[in-house]
Amino acid sequence: SEIGQISGRAGRYLNDGSFGITGDCDEINPDEIEFLENHNFPEIQNVFWRNSNLDFKNKETLLKSLDEKPNKDWLRRVGECEDEKVLKYFLKENNNIIENNSNILKILWECCQIPDFVKKTYGHHLEVVDKVFNFLTGEENKIPNYYMKKQLSMLDKLDGNVDSISNRISNVRTWSYVANKSNWVENQDYWVERTKILEDKLSDRLHDELTKTFIDKRASVLAKGLKQDIELKTEIVEEENMLGNVQKVMPYFQERLKQLSKYPIVGDVRGMGLLGCIEGKPAQEGFTLAEERKLGALLDETCEEMGLLVRPLINMAVFSPPLIINHSQVDEMFDILEKALKKISGI
Repeated sequence: SEIGQISGRAGRYLNDGSFGITGDCDEINPDEIEFLENHNFPEIQNVFWRNSNLDFKNKETLLKSLDEKPNKDWLRRVGECEDEKVLKYFLKENNNIIENNSNILKILWECCQIPDFVKKTYGHHLEVVDKVFNFLTGEENKIPNYYMKKQLSMLDKLDGNVDSISNRISNVRTWSYVANKSNWVENQDYWVERTKILEDKLSDRLHDELTKTFIDKRASVLAKGLKQDIELKTEIVEEENMLGNVQKVMPYFQERLKQLSKYPIVGDVRGMGLLGCIEGKPAQEGFTLAEERKLGALLDETCEEMGLLVRPLINMAVFSPPLIINHSQVDEMFDILEKALKKISGI
């Protein structure tokens, strides 16, 4: 299925192509080629489902239609999503204020689907949804220019550390989503462009800060290890075989990265080239967001004790080794990551 997806993205469904390999990948055998050419893939056994035919007659029918179960054995009702939680919160807290009007309920449901990009303080997200809903159901039926200007002005700052800049980017993405919704804001084209420019500017600043922080940390650890003052000199090294080395090591790097998903504290692993990311998840139910945000820092501290530097970002750890890394060094790096994950998981 994965090879089929790659072929599709390469446009092979439009034009014929040839089968090739890269890096340390094995040759594609004739059976696999036949399956791909005939679009013969393993059957999908289950599909997650949620009712999209909602009943907006009143609050009760809306909630009942959301909770509806599938009528097919191969469909699985998806768990309660964030938009459902937000909807139930507003219907519970503002039950006497929100009208039993189908148009009002449709607007409320759309507002509840605003993504919580920040994922920091749930109360803040509820305030955003509440404010947008009140504007859309008010006299003007749109979010006014002055309010959009106020929100983005507070975010148009380039100072601060990685966490504060990341938080601003997340908030900008929320207002970018709002601006892109049809008929939600005055002067929509202007605010769509304004949020895009601001997000790009903050993203560039975040990249600079991440680079600076990572280099400063490497220098600190190196100085501590040598127990002496050092002067770091940086230079650009042109190596003819550097790209070839990346292409050779990359598949093995990604293979070792995928193996980390077996640990109970790992929620997801993803990567590209020689860039890897581990996203943690709490080992127990009922965790709080504050506990989740500790996971990235905890993995960073544990790896550093073992001689490996990773970059913590909320509940994630990001790492990118030098382009000249070899297979044995990849093993050394991932062996440390596995030891750290075992220690944190209590294995």
